[in-house]
Amino acid sequence: MRTVITEALRLKYEGAIAEAKANIEIYLTNSAGIGEHPEILSAIDTQVEKIAEAEDKLIVLAQYFKEDNQKTLVE
Repeated sequence: MRTVITEALRLKYEGAIAEAKANIEIYLTNSAGIGEHPEILSAIDTQVEKIAEAEDKLIVLAQYFKEDNQKTLVE
Protein backbone atom coordinates (compact mmCIF):
# COMPACT_ATOMS: atom_id res chain seq x y z
CA MET A 1 0.00 0.00 0.00
CA ARG A 2 2.84 2.37 0.88
CA THR A 3 4.36 1.98 -2.60
CA VAL A 4 1.05 2.69 -4.31
CA ILE A 5 0.57 5.89 -2.33
CA THR A 6 4.11 7.19 -2.75
CA GLU A 7 4.04 6.34 -6.47
CA ALA A 8 0.74 8.20 -6.86
CA LEU A 9 2.24 11.25 -5.16
CA ARG A 10 5.35 11.08 -7.35
CA LEU A 11 3.21 10.96 -10.48
CA LYS A 12 1.07 13.84 -9.20
CA TYR A 13 4.13 16.04 -8.67
CA GLU A 14 5.65 15.07 -12.01
CA GLY A 15 2.33 15.89 -13.66
CA ALA A 16 2.27 19.31 -12.01
CA ILE A 17 5.77 19.96 -13.34
CA ALA A 18 4.81 18.88 -16.86
CA GLU A 19 1.71 21.08 -16.78
CA ALA A 20 3.61 24.15 -15.62
CA LYS A 21 6.35 23.57 -18.21
CA ALA A 22 3.74 23.31 -20.94
CA ASN A 23 2.13 26.56 -19.79
CA ILE A 24 5.49 28.33 -19.82
CA GLU A 25 6.23 27.00 -23.29
CA ILE A 26 2.89 28.34 -24.52
CA TYR A 27 3.61 31.74 -22.96
CA LEU A 28 7.03 31.86 -24.60
CA THR A 29 6.11 30.59 -28.05
CA ASN A 30 2.57 31.89 -28.51
CA SER A 31 2.70 35.22 -26.79
CA ALA A 32 0.47 36.71 -29.51
CA GLY A 33 -2.29 34.38 -28.35
CA ILE A 34 -2.11 35.85 -24.89
CA GLY A 35 -1.17 39.38 -25.89
CA GLU A 36 -4.01 40.73 -23.80
CA HIS A 37 -2.35 39.25 -20.75
CA PRO A 38 -0.92 42.31 -18.99
CA GLU A 39 1.39 40.44 -16.66
CA ILE A 40 3.11 37.78 -18.73
CA LEU A 41 6.20 37.81 -16.49
CA SER A 42 4.01 37.31 -13.45
CA ALA A 43 2.18 34.46 -15.16
CA ILE A 44 5.44 32.72 -16.04
CA ASP A 45 6.77 33.34 -12.53
CA THR A 46 3.68 31.64 -11.11
CA GLN A 47 4.37 28.58 -13.26
CA VAL A 48 8.02 28.54 -12.15
CA GLU A 49 6.81 28.61 -8.53
CA LYS A 50 4.61 25.59 -9.26
CA ILE A 51 7.60 23.72 -10.69
CA ALA A 52 9.76 24.62 -7.69
CA GLU A 53 7.09 23.48 -5.24
CA ALA A 54 6.55 20.17 -7.01
CA GLU A 55 10.33 19.61 -7.27
CA ASP A 56 10.68 20.23 -3.53
CA LYS A 57 7.93 17.71 -2.83
CA LEU A 58 9.62 15.13 -5.05
CA ILE A 59 12.87 15.60 -3.14
CA VAL A 60 11.13 15.17 0.21
CA LEU A 61 9.26 12.11 -1.02
CA ALA A 62 12.46 10.50 -2.30
CA GLN A 63 14.48 11.41 0.77
CA TYR A 64 12.06 10.45 3.53
CA PHE A 65 9.68 7.89 2.07
CA LYS A 66 11.70 5.58 -0.15
CA GLU A 67 11.27 1.86 0.23
CA ASP A 68 13.46 -0.01 2.73
CA ASN A 69 15.30 -1.83 -0.06
CA GLN A 70 16.21 1.52 -1.64
CA LYS A 71 17.80 3.09 1.43
CA THR A 72 21.38 4.22 1.06
CA LEU A 73 24.30 3.31 3.29
CA VAL A 74 24.28 6.84 4.72
CA GLU A 75 21.01 6.19 6.49
